[in-house]
Formats: sequence, structure tokens, C-alpha cells
Amino acid sequence: LDDPEDRIMLAGSARMKIAAEVDNLSDQHKPSHLYNGMFHPLRDLPFAGVAWYQGENNALEGRADEYHLLLPLLIQSWRDDLDDPVLPFLIVQLPNWDHGDGTWDYPRLREAQRLTYESIPNTGLIVTTDIGDPGDIHPGNKHDVGNRLGRWALADVYGVEDVGQGGPLPRRVVWSTDRIEVEFDTFGSRLARRGSKSSIGESEPVSGFQIRGPEGEMIPIAAEITSNEVVTIKLPLECRETSLLRYSWAPDPTEADLVNVIGMPA
Repeated sequence: LDDPEDRIMLAGSARMKIAAEVDNLSDQHKPSHLYNGMFHPLRDLPFAGVAWYQGENNALEGRADEYHLLLPLLIQSWRDDLDDPVLPFLIVQLPNWDHGDGTWDYPRLREAQRLTYESIPNTGLIVTTDIGDPGDIHPGNKHDVGNRLGRWALADVYGVEDVGQGGPLPRRVVWSTDRIEVEFDTFGSRLARRGSKSSIGESEPVSGFQIRGPEGEMIPIAAEITSNEVVTIKLPLECRETSLLRYSWAPDPTEADLVNVIGMPA
């Protein structure tokens, strides 16, 4: 530190305890390595915001749920260091990638990213499940990712109007005896089915929803756009005690076709 009065001397006797021994751990996975090597030197520069595109390794080996703890802590840490409690932090939800039956869990990691957006103010969520590469964990199309980040930043950070901020994001779920209604934030662009030519006001079937069946298994369920901001799922008699509904829950969710009228996915 610049001020000698702030220094803590390490001379004299000391104690240490080995917490763990790890072999063959690459540098970027060692605690604090990326923070000290890449972020800390930048802390005195002015930040307009952060675009965060990461999470692949955190989807490995049952660790995806941890991300709902780790990502908010990282956001808070950076905001504290930059002395900016409302620093904009835009999260790129992991794109589509067909990881098969391996030890990855992209759907659950994406859900942790969505929950972070819901719970942490001044964050954004950019959905990319339609512009990835099923055969490449690092898809080459960064242009559309940057375009969507730019849209969100222009609308949410800089207050620019009519740029199409983002794809539909769930706002509220209403359960009743024979149906479920999912209300979406559409950012001024009504719900639609990808590739549809339907007119305003027409009901439209959409795919990609699943519900828990009577034996606990997840089964596809028919859904329909019933207003500009609402998707309705009519429950068959055998599923009316269900407690779980999910959408786009696959590594490469090809069936999920709910978008807004400018084509950005839910």
C-alpha cells in the first residue's frame, strides 16, 4: 500500500493450516487468480457497466445451483470495489449447446442466471438459446450477442426508446384448477411464435413447455399465446395436482419457439 501506516508486517513467527491439496489445477481456476490478475488492476478506471458472458464450467458436475450464490456475490464484490452500488451488470444467459448426457447442466445454470436477474437490481438478462452452435461450446456468433447486449444497455442504462430491449421474461405465474397462465415482461414487443404470420389478437400455439406428470416425470404440455403478454396452459385432469412447470429446459432447446414480434426468444 502507498501509506506505510496501513501496512501489516509479516515478520516474526506465523502459523498456517493446509486447507486442501490440489494437483493439476490450471491457474484460472485457482481462488482469486482471475480477480487479482484481471479485475483488480482496473478498479480505478470509470466503469459504465459490465457485460458478463460466462458459466460453462459452473454447469459441470452438479454445480449449477451454486451459481445463484456465486454470481450475486461476484456482482456485489465488483460493485463494492468500484464504489458503485448500482453498477449495471448485464448477464448473457448461456446459449444452446447439445452437451448430450454428459455431466453438464446448462438448463439449471441458465435458471440460476435468470434468478440472479430477478433478485439483483440493475442487472439484465440476454437470452441466446437461438444463436448458439449445438456442436460448439464457444459459438462463433458473437455479433448477435453484442447486438442484444447493446439493445439492453441502450434501453435500460441510457434510456433510449424503441430499440427492442430484450426477449420475453416471466413476470408472474397464476395457477388455477384447470390452467396455468404465465405473464411475461415483453418490453413493449408482444408475444409471438417463431416464424408465425398470425395477426394481432389471434391465439397462437407455442412449444417448449413441460409439466410434471402424475408419476413425477416431466412431459411436454400444449401452450397457447392468449394475449400480448400471456401464455395459457390448459391442464389435463391427471396433471391438475402438478407443482412444476418449466420452459426451454434442454441444453439445445430446439422445440422452444416463444419469442416477441422482433424475433427475440423467451
